[in-house]
Amino acid sequence: IDAISWPSSWNYLTYGDKVFVMGIENKLHIYNKQGDSISTIPLDYKPLKLTASKKEEYITYYKQVDPYWRARWERLKNWFVFPDYFPVARFFKIKDDKIYIQTYKEEKNLKEFLILDLKGRYLDKVFLPVVSADIMGELPYDFQGNQLYQLVENEETETWELHVSDITLNSSRSVEYVE
Repeated sequence: IDAISWPSSWNYLTYGDKVFVMGIENKLHIYNKQGDSISTIPLDYKPLKLTASKKEEYITYYKQVDPYWRARWERLKNWFVFPDYFPVARFFKIKDDKIYIQTYKEEKNLKEFLILDLKGRYLDKVFLPVVSADIMGELPYDFQGNQLYQLVENEETETWELHVSDITLNSSRSVEYVE
């Protein structure tokens, strides 16, 4: 079991009359409604190295946090494999003819997103205030009209709040390409 990428290994979406599937080889595959491959978008982005401290966070999650894995950790711990690098894509969404690819990179509680058009051309790289549920994923979020919408639990009031953040695209910003 790849301890990092198994939750995103089933990451696929439909948009229009196409199916988009994130491959484990850092490519986005596009199929028509008959299931024929019509395009592949390589994600030429430098993946992040898995640090020892991040690996320990994942082990703690499996061993202590998640009830399902906690009950099975001792029996299955040797099945887990930790790669040297994170996959490029953690998750992706498609809205308004844009592909939003969440990477594993974080800065100051902001998550990095690569934004591509439907042909795979890079439009921008942005950092957005997406709140994590745990190390394996985020609370529900989506995009619409250059805005990020996310449901976030306010633990003080014990209510759910809708957080809305504007996304400003800047095509002059550089994206880290693999050279």
